[in-house]
Amino acid sequence: MNRITGLALAAVEAGELHLSESQLAALIEANTSIAGFETGLDSLLLYLNQELAQFEPIVLKGAAHARLDYPDSRWRNYGDIDLLVRGKDFNPVRSFLENIGFARMQAAPLSSRWEAEFAKSITVARAPNVEIDLHRTLTSGAYGLAMNEEV
Repeated sequence: MNRITGLALAAVEAGELHLSESQLAALIEANTSIAGFETGLDSLLLYLNQELAQFEPIVLKGAAHARLDYPDSRWRNYGDIDLLVRGKDFNPVRSFLENIGFARMQAAPLSSRWEAEFAKSITVARAPNVEIDLHRTLTSGAYGLAMNEEV
């Protein structure tokens, strides 16, 4: 999925990017498709925020950047959801996601306990192509382990 269609359309509107009619039509079609997909992700994100409120998840990356860091949220396309939760909440949130139809994208490395204490994140998915990256920390390795998750 191309994730710069919104920014490309803004460049066309500003007169900074010049496209042929067929290129513009293809760009508009691609952007419309991506915007529809993002609307579905946003609906899921609202649902997850409500259902997981007790865990106080934090939205990272795509959807958060689009709304907080860009003058127009359409400039930042995204194709998944990234949620950050405390280590102690990692397994309950993972279980909730599995109960609503999400499945792991990769095999568990060691155990769910290990993931809750040491893993940076896991990716779960369900059809059609909806992925959630569930983060326990912002970075892997020593820096991730050194972070105070209560901040």
